[in-house]
Amino acid sequence: MADYWPPRIRDHAAQLLGTLPGFAGRVQANAILPMKAADLPCIRCTLLGRTMSPDGDATAGEPKFISSLRLGISALINADAVDALDTSLYQATEDMLDVLLTSPAWLASFEAITAIEASYHMVDQASSNAELLMAEARLIITIRMGEAFEPVLPDSFQRLHMASNRPGATSDKPFGADIDLPS
Repeated sequence: MADYWPPRIRDHAAQLLGTLPGFAGRVQANAILPMKAADLPCIRCTLLGRTMSPDGDATAGEPKFISSLRLGISALINADAVDALDTSLYQATEDMLDVLLTSPAWLASFEAITAIEASYHMVDQASSNAELLMAEARLIITIRMGEAFEPVLPDSFQRLHMASNRPGATSDKPFGADIDLPS
């Protein structure tokens, strides 16, 4: 398959999320955590994985699958003002969903959204910069897309050659015909 669609969906989501007030120029298509308070607030979009299940009879025809892509979107905000944290995280989630779920172009780039999971938490300070307190609003959007992998044929079957011999014939030259097939 020449077109690898998951990065296209992730990059388009990142582009749309860059229009949110407060996040302009602070959206990246990676999972790298910011290291300075000046980098907050920010949004990170990343591909979390993909599951492929057979579409139809798994033993007949070209390989076809229903793919479930897990797209992770994290809004990271400064956690210094703890009293306003819950509201800020919830609002970030709602804003991200509003931008993505009202974009006809983004929604048309795949078949369906089958699940959306939202979670809120403090970023684990043991594994990041302990001087930067961050809270995260995380969305995991499961996207369904059908995929088919057309087999690569060594011969395009444009010409048919048939040869035959009479039963019991000893001739080295069988009767034959070449037929050009329409494409």
